[in-house]
Amino acid sequence: MAKKPAKSAASSGGKKKGGLASGLGMLVMGVPLVILFLPTVVLLMFAMLPTVVAYMVERGPHRYGFICVGGLNFAGVAPYLLNMWFERHDITMTLDILSNVFALMMIYGAAAFGWLLYTATPSLVGSFLSLTSSRRIAALKAQQRKLIEDWGPEVMQSDEDIGSEAASKGPATVGGGAMR
Repeated sequence: MAKKPAKSAASSGGKKKGGLASGLGMLVMGVPLVILFLPTVVLLMFAMLPTVVAYMVERGPHRYGFICVGGLNFAGVAPYLLNMWFERHDITMTLDILSNVFALMMIYGAAAFGWLLYTATPSLVGSFLSLTSSRRIAALKAQQRKLIEDWGPEVMQSDEDIGSEAASKGPATVGGGAMR
């Protein structure tokens, strides 16, 4: 039995150091960015609350509700975010947006529309599939009637009818011997 190669000290230590270095790098880069973009962070923190709730509430593996609510929630906050970026990027502009009732209705209304879309879509798709399958069944029955008219009622026999006829006739014989 062959021995497994021993792990080198560099490969095992590199992963731990890389993880620590990565976390430290994120901290060193993240803190100044949060301070520099504080008005944006504050606006997104309060405006994207429905997305955070959707992420925490949904338990499915794909989290489609989070995607649907998050996308529409961000679409609701994007005009105000862009307005803030191109006019005044300060905390007073953020507080003006967050204290504007129309802006909050627009932002949270878009998120509510995301929830509505997420909850209504499965039933709409189910209804659509039901209608299309019933139309397909009707088309197949019309095609079956046409085949019966063209070929006669023998084509209407099911596999069970054919199997019961074969069983009642007995085993098939080829060259004088029974097939098994």
